[in-house]
Amino acid sequence: MSHLFGGDWTEAKLDIVSRYAKAFQTALKFRPFESWYIDPFAGSGEREEKRFSGGLLDGQPIEEKIHTFAGSAKLALEIEPHFSHYRFADTKAEHVQALRQLAAEHAGRDIQIFPGDGNECVRRIVSNRLWTGSQTSWKQRGIVFLDPYGMKVAWDTLRVIAQTKRLDVWFLFAAKAVRQQLGPRLDRVDQGKAEALDRFFGETTWRDAFFKPIAGQTDFLGTETDRSETAANLQTIGAYAKKRFETIFCWVSSPKPLTVRNVPDYFQLYCMTNNDSGKALELIKKLHAAVVKAQNQASRHTFDR
Repeated sequence: MSHLFGGDWTEAKLDIVSRYAKAFQTALKFRPFESWYIDPFAGSGEREEKRFSGGLLDGQPIEEKIHTFAGSAKLALEIEPHFSHYRFADTKAEHVQALRQLAAEHAGRDIQIFPGDGNECVRRIVSNRLWTGSQTSWKQRGIVFLDPYGMKVAWDTLRVIAQTKRLDVWFLFAAKAVRQQLGPRLDRVDQGKAEALDRFFGETTWRDAFFKPIAGQTDFLGTETDRSETAANLQTIGAYAKKRFETIFCWVSSPKPLTVRNVPDYFQLYCMTNNDSGKALELIKKLHAAVVKAQNQASRHTFDR
């Protein structure tokens, strides 16, 4: 099926998460754990992108071609050593069907596909007996890759992940989507947008964080009014989000900024964990630093060529 989206920023996030998943599996290779890869907003497993070639400088006519690239689910299934368990979800029926076909190509592995909301998928997994009520629950370890459309991840989902203390999270935070919901003035944030922001941040005080009252304004009748306007930019939105994440996770990385259509910080990629075991936490930090550095070096090399 056709799943057309993405660009260089897509390849950057997938490269980082794939590098981390590979390092994660290598680190756990000789440990008595069961590893999980959970991708609750998985798409179709592949993506297509329009790319152009030719032009005046190349002496060739401009051509548009559709290129196919592996998505997060396909990349995860290619990682060795393999994960013990894979869980993918998506709301679109055609994506679910594509994921099921991808799973069929890897028969013999524990791969489950959930049709529907990714938030519900996560809650079902971590409330399963394997995670909460069996003698081997302590063995469960994993990675959750949260790569939603816009603001689809609910705060309660982050909370239940944090409560396990056994899952590392990679979260593609859509700072641009938050900025669009905020708009220029608080009185223009309608009920639907306000409820979405409440659900996303898990509290209501974003109103105070992003909007400042301006007194002395007058309406068209000359009546003095108070209104709240925002000067929030993508960086301040990201800083606020990081503080929120730190209320439930013991460690939150600095964001990896991703530029889309010449807008820096359009997306911000975070790594988070609530595994407060000293050795485990140090390993997570070390792996994070290594994979981000490797991706940065790979990006510069590609640019230089």
